[in-house]
Amino acid sequence: MSRDAAAQIRALFADSVGRGFDPRTVLGADDAEIDAMARAQRVPAVPVAVREVLRLMGRELGRYESLGGSGRRRLGVSAIYPEDRKRAENFAEYDSSLTDPGHLLVLSVLELDEGWFYEVVDGSQVTEPDPPVWFGSSDGFLAAPNYPSVTVWFAEMCAEVEGMLAEEIDR
Repeated sequence: MSRDAAAQIRALFADSVGRGFDPRTVLGADDAEIDAMARAQRVPAVPVAVREVLRLMGRELGRYESLGGSGRRRLGVSAIYPEDRKRAENFAEYDSSLTDPGHLLVLSVLELDEGWFYEVVDGSQVTEPDPPVWFGSSDGFLAAPNYPSVTVWFAEMCAEVEGMLAEEIDR
């Protein structure tokens, strides 16, 4: 199963490249950098699917950073700051269905006009190869995961980038 999750992430990325995304605009992280990020976030493991995303773009996101308009996504081995991790953990402990907010893995921080939002993996699920992704803000986390898996979350990111590329072609 773990190989399947990594293969699915690579296939999604390859599809984006096939639709016009330039892979030279992203820079991946190595396993040592990914492991250092996990230690900094106090998580016991990095899910296989998350590790593969970071191997593809863990240092530089390129177009994957853009959320359209003035929004941006921070994701990567050095893009999640200690204060981001603490805020997400505090929000999760305040109002959440997460079972282990003390060991949650912050995947990304979405900076929008409306505020900061967090996409995380529950600490109780970080050892799963392709766990659900939860969405939260200062109002707390959703009662159920926003995405059933990291691969579905990444597929949505790929679709957003492909949509931006298609708009540019149409202009």
